[in-house]
Amino acid sequence: MGAHHVVDRTAELVADTVREVSGGRRADVIFDPVGGAAYADATRYVASQGRIVLVGFAGGEIQRQRLNHPLICNYGIVGLNVAWYVQSELSAVRHAHDEICKLCARGRVRPPVGEQVEMEAAPGALERVGVGATVGRVVVLPGGAAG
Repeated sequence: MGAHHVVDRTAELVADTVREVSGGRRADVIFDPVGGAAYADATRYVASQGRIVLVGFAGGEIQRQRLNHPLICNYGIVGLNVAWYVQSELSAVRHAHDEICKLCARGRVRPPVGEQVEMEAAPGALERVGVGATVGRVVVLPGGAAG
């Protein structure tokens, strides 16, 4: 699906694989929507002058960091609160959405849809997403549109 390397975090250590595929360089940018142990692991494979972008804590534990580590290892941590943009910069959110829709319409972005479910099945689908039992996007369809 376009990835150069895929890491199965249940079968291998992400930090080891990142170091291997980067030739020891490590990751320049890490996008962390999970927090907790995933964030702690990311601090072990972020490159010098790299960035970790915090966008959530879906794993249930908010990221914590003593600031000596990024200082000594020379990387940055950036928080990104999407809800702030929705509340404060809605026009920017709408513009980004429009641009993504244009990319989709031209076939430049093709979100992989792994499953479509009726609204009534949404709780079970969310549970599967939460435990990592899905591949691709799960689309919840309103009013009998699944197919």
